[in-house]
Amino acid sequence: SVDLIVILVQLPLLVVFGLLAAYILVLTLAPVFIFRGTGTNASMQRKFAIIIPAHNEGQNISLLHEKLASVLGRIGKEYEIIFVDDGSSDDTLVRLKAISETNPRVRVLMLSRNFGQTAALSAGIDSSRGRIIIPMDGDLQNDPEDIAPLLQKIEEGYDVVSGWRKDRKDPFLKRRLPSILANKIISLIGGVR
Repeated sequence: SVDLIVILVQLPLLVVFGLLAAYILVLTLAPVFIFRGTGTNASMQRKFAIIIPAHNEGQNISLLHEKLASVLGRIGKEYEIIFVDDGSSDDTLVRLKAISETNPRVRVLMLSRNFGQTAALSAGIDSSRGRIIIPMDGDLQNDPEDIAPLLQKIEEGYDVVSGWRKDRKDPFLKRRLPSILANKIISLIGGVR
């Protein structure tokens, strides 16, 4: 029947649109803090977790860790940093292991191959012990100095706090244009400004 044909034609379009929307959202990851609730684990009550997927970020990891350690030391709250090596082929994993040996608050997860940023974030979130989750990129485009003001908003009672990269260094067509489109869609659908 005609109705069946319309449904069959629309279904692939919905799948394609869904995949495109998911791709755009992954490309536009900015620091998003998520409050996980009170839970029952006492250590989870005080801790926040920074989750950092890393794929071939060997040249950035040490500097990122230094900046994070400095900022987090000033904040003075219990935290953990989880680096997820997403199948790097450079020296990222070696550097991460060295960092974790000197900083007990750093944990390293190693994925067997490159699964992508979404899978790496998911692995980090699943293994975290934090009541507040802070995803960050490993490429130094998220400034660790932004953590304290955003944490303050969580402490004021907000469930989700987000920031955006004002001066993106990404290519326009590959990253910035999808980010602009995703932000417009999210703004329209969710009333977020």
